Amino acid sequence: IRIYGDSIHYFGNIELAYIYGDVKVESDKINILTNQLIYNRNLKQVEYNQGATVNENNMGYIIKSQKGIYKTQNKYVFFKDSVSLIHKDYKIFSDSLIYHTSSQKSDIIGNAEIQTKNSQIYCKKGWFDNKNKIASFKDSVVYKNKSQILYADSIFYNAKNGTSYA
Repeated sequence: IRIYGDSIHYFGNIELAYIYGDVKVESDKINILTNQLIYNRNLKQVEYNQGATVNENNMGYIIKSQKGIYKTQNKYVFFKDSVSLIHKDYKIFSDSLIYHTSSQKSDIIGNAEIQTKNSQIYCKKGWFDNKNKIASFKDSVVYKNKSQILYADSIFYNAKNGTSYA
């Protein structure tokens, strides 16, 4: 990864960097934009606590949250607090979300709303695989479209063939 910022406080003995002002983190999969972050070389992680925007380079996601941790070795980002994932085909608003940069899968944790052009889905947990266009929504699921409302414990959805089951 590459990290840019206006200023840095680096503690070499513990390999911890505090980076401030127009901070940008670049990797092969994502870019993170924020005003300040902490980079821990020992843990191989980037952490922010005052809001950030993450651009996913391959799938066109824009993900925003107030807090987040990017585990550079494990290739995932844990988003927390006021999470929004914006894609051209859908939007996800959630308490927390884990995005796996190598597999392009998202784990939904906590209350979530998924909006598409034709429907809304509410759930408390689930996952979405954008690469394979499949998803599973669990725990008090409500699916709404213009003419129907479905309540279920879980819903599995396959966008490739247009099937779903509860």
